[in-house]
Amino acid sequence: MTTTDAGCRQLVSNFISAREDPEADALALMAESFTFQSPLMRFDDRGAYLESHRSFQRLVRGKTVISGLYGPDDAILLYDLETATPVGVQTTAEHLRFVEGKVAGIVLLFDSAPWRPVFEHLGRRSPTLYARSRRGEDTRPGSG
Repeated sequence: MTTTDAGCRQLVSNFISAREDPEADALALMAESFTFQSPLMRFDDRGAYLESHRSFQRLVRGKTVISGLYGPDDAILLYDLETATPVGVQTTAEHLRFVEGKVAGIVLLFDSAPWRPVFEHLGRRSPTLYARSRRGEDTRPGSG
């Protein structure tokens, strides 16, 4: 099933609103097989992704959308994310993929280099974060 461009815009708008609101049911807008990937982390568990995303929002001061491209099965948003960190404003591209009218995957692209000192300050040895898979396995390299 594909959505119309207008339907895609509405799905993106509904999803972004729901993932920002801890009281909203964003999971209902996400496919069971949802995946997320960025330069710093990867999730195959939609609940873990939402928890991480909502936690990160405490560092966000604002977002200015530069452009949005919408197709029947995906959307790409380009925006400046203003953070309350030394990173400041981060230009970010977000690709959302849809399957059967739900968000099935997100790929986030940004320059991860400015985040290294932030993670070091937070006590992380590596700026790369890993999530547990749906089976509870640790996905860090060398952990298997």
